[in-house]
Amino acid sequence: MEYLIVEEKKEIDGVIEKREENWAIYYVTELTDSLKDNIRKNLTAICEGPDTIDDSYEITAKEFITRCESTGKQQEKRIVGMIGEFLVHLIILKYYNYIPASILFNLEEKSFKKGFDLLLYQSNESKLWITEVKSGKVSVSEKADGKMGTLIERAKTDLRERLNNKDQKQELWRNAFFHAKNAIDESKSERDAIIDLIKDSFAETKNKPVCSIGDNVILSGVLFHPLEEKAAPTIIKGKQEKICQEKYNNDILFKNVVVLAIQEKTCYDVLNFLKDEVNEQ
Repeated sequence: MEYLIVEEKKEIDGVIEKREENWAIYYVTELTDSLKDNIRKNLTAICEGPDTIDDSYEITAKEFITRCESTGKQQEKRIVGMIGEFLVHLIILKYYNYIPASILFNLEEKSFKKGFDLLLYQSNESKLWITEVKSGKVSVSEKADGKMGTLIERAKTDLRERLNNKDQKQELWRNAFFHAKNAIDESKSERDAIIDLIKDSFAETKNKPVCSIGDNVILSGVLFHPLEEKAAPTIIKGKQEKICQEKYNNDILFKNVVVLAIQEKTCYDVLNFLKDEVNEQ
């Protein structure tokens, strides 16, 4: 079993890390100046990529807020989902050595993003890592440990079903191809290698009569819940150990599995910070 190896760790004030080689949990204790600066520096690249029609932080922040605050019953779900995905992008960017091959914003419209939540390239191993993010809150009848475990299970199940459906898997890799073109700076030497790996993955779904699953995956759960009750690191470790041994149709479910969890007291800290930023411009 091989894992996503960390070559460099960049700590952020306000974030507590508990990690081993193949699992990690990050507790966002407060929105410190360090964390705010990281949001300012990385928001546009995470959401839109390195080559944008306008690299204005203010414009990206306004667009992020607009996409979060859609009207109707989906608004709360959208805010939880978008802030959760953004935190995963930010944490992986700062704590892991990889090249992002996808962006946060949906390319076609302002609805929920299609395709992989996040696609990463590990240059030293020439590997792609598919990342699935599930975000949520603790209900009255739940505990933090149970909810975090449920989110990780949902990430696994959703990815398993989509990757075992030939038509869906083709569409996922097709979408990944267009995302990569937006996410990767053309000056990066790895760009062609990433594009070729995506094309190869798409070709495999066409050539195999039965769609296989064995990809490198990062399963991520983002829990918005007061940190007086923390999801335990042992839950994350246990989920990773269990999932990496699972099989599907008598074959290994995923080739390599990393489980990454984040807990923050509320999804509104980041959203309100961005609103304050826009109002101050």
